[in-house]
Amino acid sequence: MAQIEGWDGGIIVGTSLTDAMTHWKVNLVQESIDDTDYGTTTPDRTFSPGLRAHTVEFSGNYSDDAGMKHLTDKMLSSNAPSMTTMIFLTQKTTGAREGFKGVVLVENIGIDSNVDGLVAFSGSGKVSGGLDTYSS
Repeated sequence: MAQIEGWDGGIIVGTSLTDAMTHWKVNLVQESIDDTDYGTTTPDRTFSPGLRAHTVEFSGNYSDDAGMKHLTDKMLSSNAPSMTTMIFLTQKTTGAREGFKGVVLVENIGIDSNVDGLVAFSGSGKVSGGLDTYSS
């Protein structure tokens, strides 16, 4: 499983840059299918590539910006959960913005009051349909 992490890169939720997100992680997962032919004399197993399934994790300090509000409102809504376009930026301040873009089903959000008095925000979800590279 490959992992790509960004510190202080930022996340765009819908069309809003969420500056308070200080960490994100994209997990790129490739399934394997055991296609060993047990009728042969070869003692080794063989594998073929299966489907890909990507997950994301993100965290930072809670703020009332549009991106975090959008994610929190979706979780609190009485409607069925819906997908959200998210862009995970590897850099947001100098030059072109670059990173990864995908449609994410956010599965959980945590809001936590730490000992230091800061309120933390975290979440995770599954990417639907794969990730694309992003540049603006």
